[in-house]
Amino acid sequence: MAPSRWQEQLGALAIQMRAILNRHRDVARISLGRAPTGPTVAVFTEWMFTLLEPVGIPDKVIAYLGDFFGLYVGAFTFEESLGAGSLDTHGMPPEQFLEMIKGYMRSLPEDQFPYTRQAADLIFASDRDDRYLFGIDLMILPVDLQCHHGL
Repeated sequence: MAPSRWQEQLGALAIQMRAILNRHRDVARISLGRAPTGPTVAVFTEWMFTLLEPVGIPDKVIAYLGDFFGLYVGAFTFEESLGAGSLDTHGMPPEQFLEMIKGYMRSLPEDQFPYTRQAADLIFASDRDDRYLFGIDLMILPVDLQCHHGL
């Protein structure tokens, strides 16, 4: 463990957690709505504090980050476990259904929905890895700012 590389290590942990939950899909489903307990949460908590306290991140931020991290990873992998079959596509192939939705968004009145029209492709982009890592970065960046700005 190297506190000077904490962002990299949290990112690597997020990738590992997602991989584990995707290999055991029911774990993500079971974890939602349940407070983590037992030895695993204690080991995770110790790891987080050992990694983040030396770089000056406040204890409250570390504790909340650990909770938020678990919630994000669990919810993301739960949604992944549902697959395209979870969409009510009205009998259409999922790709065709998503194209129909994007087409609808692009057809909205430009004077009322300029950003929605413009972002239709981005909103339904299918690069799940990119979306996942973006969420992880959103968690890590504010923590880094808090650390360096004394927030």
